[in-house]
Amino acid sequence: MPLGPSLYGNGRFYLSGEAYHLFNTCNVWTARVLSNAGLPLSPALAIHVSGLMSQVREHGVTVQAGSLP
Repeated sequence: MPLGPSLYGNGRFYLSGEAYHLFNTCNVWTARVLSNAGLPLSPALAIHVSGLMSQVREHGVTVQAGSLP
């Protein structure tokens, strides 16, 4: 269920059953889901977006909004 806009960009806040805190951020949640899907990621290293993205870049190409032809 959408709760409202995020603090920046086009992000949104959504209702979750997860508890959000310093060591359980949305980046950790994303790393956990990608890890469960088979990517060898460490959620513990994904607390900040830079930790998540540095791991993801090792396994593919990063595509950002507006960068596709």
